[in-house]
Amino acid sequence: MTKASQLPRPRGAVHGRGVPMSRKVLAYLQREIDSGRWPIGSRIPIESALVVGLDVGRTTVREAVSTLVHLGLLEAGRGSGTFVRSRTAIPTVLAEFTEGYDLADLQQAQLMLEVEASRAAAERRTDADLERLRLAHERDVSGRCRDPRRHQFHALVFQAAGNRMLTDLNAGLEARIRRALLTAEDVAEPPGPEDVRGAHQAILDAIEARDPDAAASAARRHG
Repeated sequence: MTKASQLPRPRGAVHGRGVPMSRKVLAYLQREIDSGRWPIGSRIPIESALVVGLDVGRTTVREAVSTLVHLGLLEAGRGSGTFVRSRTAIPTVLAEFTEGYDLADLQQAQLMLEVEASRAAAERRTDADLERLRLAHERDVSGRCRDPRRHQFHALVFQAAGNRMLTDLNAGLEARIRRALLTAEDVAEPPGPEDVRGAHQAILDAIEARDPDAAASAARRHG
């Protein structure tokens, strides 16, 4: 994988009229992340490279990077640079702004997303999506998962649905629910491996058969 720090920086790429320079730099950095030119997990160019490449001041670059760190798109490592953490701020922002909601409400909202994602996955999945779901299904029902309610299988269903907004909303709710579960006093026991196996198999079979209604029903029962 090509490191983000190795990518050439177009001089003057953010210049223009009518928009403050800080906003232009912020928008430029977001485009690099969202486009995948700076992949998740890669290190972004060092501050001096951005200053020269974008032809702006250090303060402008620092403000833009700091904003993206706060939004969860970037993560600053001690002495190792700044790394891409997410392609969007939606998961971080949603996790922060749902603090006042009950756990039951959050879980119900997530179930609604999962039902629609399963429906869309049955309509849009590719053969590659289906193979990834099969492999994840086998891993997730092994019994080694600490919380069988949440598995890689679910994330791949959202991926197969082909809707980034659904995926990002789910990620934000997932982060918030995990935090809530850590402090919740009365939490239902998660389903065992056999329950998970049956529920996931039903979703998988419906997605394989390209049956949206069956996929949605299976996801609803699993919730």
